[in-house]
Amino acid sequence: MLTETRKGVVLTFCRLFQYKKTKISYRVLGKATGEPILMLHGMLGTFERELACMVPYFSDYQLICPDLPAHGASTGAAMDPRHTAEMMTALCAHLALPRVHVFGYSYGGFVGLMMAKRNPEDVSALMMHATRFFWTQPEADEFAANLRPVVLAETNPRWVEVLREDHAPQGADHWKKLCRIASTYVVTLPHSMSTVDVSTIATPVCVSCGDRDAMLPVKEAERLAGMLPRGSLAVIPDSAHPMQETQTGALAGISLEFFRAHSIFS
Repeated sequence: MLTETRKGVVLTFCRLFQYKKTKISYRVLGKATGEPILMLHGMLGTFERELACMVPYFSDYQLICPDLPAHGASTGAAMDPRHTAEMMTALCAHLALPRVHVFGYSYGGFVGLMMAKRNPEDVSALMMHATRFFWTQPEADEFAANLRPVVLAETNPRWVEVLREDHAPQGADHWKKLCRIASTYVVTLPHSMSTVDVSTIATPVCVSCGDRDAMLPVKEAERLAGMLPRGSLAVIPDSAHPMQETQTGALAGISLEFFRAHSIFS
């Protein structure tokens, strides 16, 4: 245990969970008696950087907030949404949570989708925000090339400093290793995402995106929602792809309505 404080039914603690050779750093926040929401951040992000902004809106819920493998203080040498989904399912079992809601941002949304596909009984409802599902190989190759550390250092030095800070628990240069891991994964996107058969996923899934998301066109989010048996679409007004450029109040309101409609406890 790293730190732990409890005030009545309000939880705030941070721990490490060992799954095979990987150590997952996670926090548990919110109300101990609340329905659990597993909060999954995006590629190259951390919970603190991308999803902490959602915490005030989810105060009646118990929030499980991991850093995904190789991110933040969590160890790992590869990005694999299927294996990560397995880890997240194991983490929930470790916390004695047989059924959870999932809020997944970008890459985290795909991890949540894999949880729902592989273990549908464990996921009550999935909110996947800003997750691009359809990729061509040229698009993936270009994206991967732009994630190379040498390219990022030249084109986006401010982001490099953010990455260095967020992933410093594993060393000042861990961001370089993480970018190489991400680049290797991104090349596989046309196969790892687009070939997944989502027609068998029975879990309710709300596919959301910002109306100004340059990475995820609304028509692609609508297409994915239409392919899911219990899919729905939400478009967040005046919002781009980064969470820092998203109207979080609007996104939280839609998420809360969606989770309440598929309550775990009712």
